[in-house]
Amino acid sequence: MKNFLAVVFVLCCAGVAEAQKFGTVKDECRAILEKNFKCCEEKDLRGLMATISKRVGTRAQGLEFAGEAQKLFDETSVLMKLEKFELLNFSPPEATFLVRQSTRPNNEADHKPKGPGLNFRHHSALLPEWQEVEYQQKFWYEGGKWRVHLVITRPEPVAGTLPFMAERSEDDGSLAGVLDGQPAEAKNDCPDGKCQWPMIRVR
Repeated sequence: MKNFLAVVFVLCCAGVAEAQKFGTVKDECRAILEKNFKCCEEKDLRGLMATISKRVGTRAQGLEFAGEAQKLFDETSVLMKLEKFELLNFSPPEATFLVRQSTRPNNEADHKPKGPGLNFRHHSALLPEWQEVEYQQKFWYEGGKWRVHLVITRPEPVAGTLPFMAERSEDDGSLAGVLDGQPAEAKNDCPDGKCQWPMIRVR
């Protein structure tokens, strides 16, 4: 009986240790991703780069990413929030989580286009197409810390979420938008090609 209880105690301790390990990994990865988001909000380029694993790509790719991030910081302000964070796989030195991220403009002025066909979403390739998305994010453990690694799935919109263009577009469906640089519809609804523009008399 004593031997049995000893085995049970060891197994329980091992289970607790394993749960604590996963809990620590989740807490540390969540903290570094939230720091990543915070650096985007505060336009802290060096801080942002420090949250990312150096294994994500080459030096040239890192500099390209830094340039795109700086462009984002220069042209707009964002608010980013971690809505969901679930552990999917843990295989040291890697860990993969399901992430739900919401992204919003930090001020109302950023909702409005600043050029032809340009709205909040188009300020940077780093901004998701949808206001709330889910994706799988990989983290890498190096230098005694977990760091943001690669997004390994395409960010997909959360059900019921509108794209930035759909919610913030100033196009009211009329031709007046061309005066502000917006494109006209390429679709031609004239079946026989003999239609004419409104208010233009046939001569």
